[in-house]
Amino acid sequence: MRIASHVMSRTSKALALALPERVGSLARASELRFAGAGALVWRLGWPELEAALPGGVPRGQVIEWSGPRSAGKTAALRQVVWAVRDTGAGAAYVDGTGTLTPAPWVGGGLGSDGPAPFWVVRPPGPGDVLAAAEELVRSGAFGLVIAEGASWSRGLVIRLQRLARGTGAALIVVVDRSGLVPMAGFRVRFSSDPHRRAYRVRVQGRGPIREVSYVYSLPYRLPEDSGLPDRRTPEV
Repeated sequence: MRIASHVMSRTSKALALALPERVGSLARASELRFAGAGALVWRLGWPELEAALPGGVPRGQVIEWSGPRSAGKTAALRQVVWAVRDTGAGAAYVDGTGTLTPAPWVGGGLGSDGPAPFWVVRPPGPGDVLAAAEELVRSGAFGLVIAEGASWSRGLVIRLQRLARGTGAALIVVVDRSGLVPMAGFRVRFSSDPHRRAYRVRVQGRGPIREVSYVYSLPYRLPEDSGLPDRRTPEV
């Protein structure tokens, strides 16, 4: 039985104990590594962003995903999550800021065997964000791990890079400003013009810097009674 969404508000130790019970229901990222063309990236179904990236979100990499509020980075992340789950691989979000609501992330595409699981892990403190992200990547059960709400050191990123390379997972680190994740394999920076509802994505990695501009409607907003802050500014 597949789990569409699993929200955990536990420590990383509890997460480590829970993972073996769930791994059997997930398609391991390593098993999908050589599954046809484009196996080294997660395809997005978004040609413009795929063109800026090396055909999709690189697997086996630590990727910095930066931008201020209302820059479009959350909507793009949901697209990545849906695309990964469509392949049968699980996705997990370590929500160190406590501002993520899982409902709009569980929707989207449907794979041939139904949507793969999506986990939201809410650690009690910034230090636990790092530990939870490492545990999720190390498990090999998730094709995509997203982490937000922590400080990232060079040594930690190098260790996570090795783990991601070994499991075939992509680790996306969400930050407000570019350059906060040392040794990131790719830096994807989002910016916007709220008056024109225009967005720009700047990708820095191997090779020349690439930029993509697009127009996109503001995504799902939190209901007023959700109890969580809306990270987007009101429409003008």
